[in-house]
Amino acid sequence: MRVDGYAPIEDYALIGDGRTAALVARDGAIDWLCLPNMDSPSVFAAILDASRGGAFVVQPSIPFDSSRRYVPNTNVLETTFPTARGSVRVIDALTLPDGRLEPMREIVRSLEGLSGAVASPRWDTRNGRPVATSGAVAMAISSWNAGAASQHDDAVGADFELESGAHALLALSTAYAEPLVFPTRQALEARLAYTISFWQSWVAGRGYDGPWRDPVTRSALVLKALIFAPSGASVAAPTTSLPEEIGGERNWDYRFCWIRDSSFLIDALLELNCYDETRSLFWWFMQATAITEPELHVLYRLDGGIGTTEHDLPLAGYRGSRPVRVGNGALEQRQLDIYGALFETAWLYSEGKHVIDRDTGRVLARIADYVCTIWQGPDSGIWEVRNGPFHFTHSKVMCWLALDRAGRLADRGELPARHRDRWRREADAIRAFVEGRCWSDALGSYSRIAGSSDVDASLLMLPIVGYGDPRGGRIAGTIDAVTRSLRHGDFVYRYRADDGVPGGEGCFLNCSFWLVSALARAGRVDEAASLMDRLVARANDVGLYAEEVDPNPPRARRGGVRDPEPIVSTLWSHLAGGFIGTMVLTTMVRAANEMGLTRMDIALLLGTTVSDNRRRAKAIGYVFHFVIGMVFALLYGVFFHAVGYSSWWLGALLGAVQAVFTATVLLNAILPVVHPRIATPDTAANEVALVEPPGFLMLNYGRNTFLITLAAHIVYGAIVGWTARL
Repeated sequence: MRVDGYAPIEDYALIGDGRTAALVARDGAIDWLCLPNMDSPSVFAAILDASRGGAFVVQPSIPFDSSRRYVPNTNVLETTFPTARGSVRVIDALTLPDGRLEPMREIVRSLEGLSGAVASPRWDTRNGRPVATSGAVAMAISSWNAGAASQHDDAVGADFELESGAHALLALSTAYAEPLVFPTRQALEARLAYTISFWQSWVAGRGYDGPWRDPVTRSALVLKALIFAPSGASVAAPTTSLPEEIGGERNWDYRFCWIRDSSFLIDALLELNCYDETRSLFWWFMQATAITEPELHVLYRLDGGIGTTEHDLPLAGYRGSRPVRVGNGALEQRQLDIYGALFETAWLYSEGKHVIDRDTGRVLARIADYVCTIWQGPDSGIWEVRNGPFHFTHSKVMCWLALDRAGRLADRGELPARHRDRWRREADAIRAFVEGRCWSDALGSYSRIAGSSDVDASLLMLPIVGYGDPRGGRIAGTIDAVTRSLRHGDFVYRYRADDGVPGGEGCFLNCSFWLVSALARAGRVDEAASLMDRLVARANDVGLYAEEVDPNPPRARRGGVRDPEPIVSTLWSHLAGGFIGTMVLTTMVRAANEMGLTRMDIALLLGTTVSDNRRRAKAIGYVFHFVIGMVFALLYGVFFHAVGYSSWWLGALLGAVQAVFTATVLLNAILPVVHPRIATPDTAANEVALVEPPGFLMLNYGRNTFLITLAAHIVYGAIVGWTARL
């Protein structure tokens, strides 16, 4: 279900052709597509701006449900839409070229009536025309048996009826710096069949038959789709600016190739017998890094270039998460861990029976020499913090890895050996630094930063890259410390420290899989396998994951049943916020009273509803005020869950609203009705002691009273909102 026009991120499936990729929502909308390549400007971007971004929608025009799967062993998506009148199946693919006259990029959407007669399977392209051009990019929409297209405002589309057994076909054909090619239906159907056959043949060549075969196969297909075929580079993600926190500003452009990702990817490709992809990726990296060696850049464009600047686009952002960024400012950072990633890539490439030629060996040797001169400096680290630099433990270990692998490659004769002794001396010096400066006796663990008293999830990489004894005490202690500090159920946060960027984030899913690997290497195989089983079950309906996950999602999980543990923990967080917030609010108001700033005595005012004994009334009043504070905290929680977001500033805003409500309605309209001792014209003749009424905005108790109440409630709300985030 969409919220304000936005589909949940977990509702998207990926289709790709090795040059660009599209995101398809469960309701049949293609909400993201860049042309001609993954790092090009977007032509459909409804995922980042529901009203202006544009989409390619195919869905029934009457109420429908949907179920999806990939055509087995492919990146071709199959969606079935059941309705009250029948069902229709849609097959979506970015087709692969077959060498004939064809569009440069092509999306095929094939429809088949399965039962009944589905009324008006509507299709439309918002922000488009049957033929549209923008600069060097041109697009054309072709249809067969899919109604007569017409334009309404900024959308082109058609309504039609599809009976059981009937077929319809839609195609989005594109060109870049060349004339458009308008395909025939026969050619489209042939390319769709060829695309399915290609993916299935590619999977058959992997030969993997180990544990978790289906998830591994899906991961392999995703990796293959994200390898940019013209160069061999691998894009980190085909999207930009999907938020780490809904409504936050941690929104980054990932349509680049990161050096650190190369070692992970090559390791996976070799395990899957993807030798062609391994070779292409390695040589692409060596050619790209040759531009700047011995210094390396954090990331490179898919064409191997390094020029990119970070700037914002005037889009609304996913569910209001702004800014929407193009480019990535991490390019300007120094991140020392990338040197270890490069040498691990070279080592894995050599281990895979590939040969590193002499010229490449010389380049790697110069880079190893450079690592010897820079490892002692601080950097921004694997998490690309923007308040550094610091001496990150993970960065130092990766520098050790670079020099260790350089020495091993020199032993094999694949690198010049004249500086091998220096590399080993510096590697020993790095190890001494890590063991001395980066170990915390208090934590019983390696620390996030040299001399710090906290951990981060990158420390799980130490046993994975072969640093230390994976079954030794220090690695075991580090795994346990990360688990204690950062694990939340099956998920793991990257860190808890300030990183120079406002807002929070979810759990970083890669860290959970790092924990699996670290546990397995530490000999805790059963624990690792159990966690792996649960993580596999966390994938969406087509086996995909987001980069980050909210461990306490505000909405019901699939099937309408929410996990009991998050519900209980969320309730406790609201109650804790109410307890702390009420204590602080009461203290602030009481302190203002003691300082003579106001005559407001909230305990006396509330307690005299049931007792005219001053001491007893005050005691009862404090209890009443505490209960009211807890009730409002739960009401705040209901609001946070309704909007799907919580933060200190949203809580503070609610606190301000509560203060105005209290000073106008609660104390002046509601309280006199239930309070027998509030002085009003109706009670003036009573023969009981009466309490002075607060008056509008509580001005009867002093001109400062409302300002004090407002400040106290803002603090109360901020505390409740902040604890709700925890």
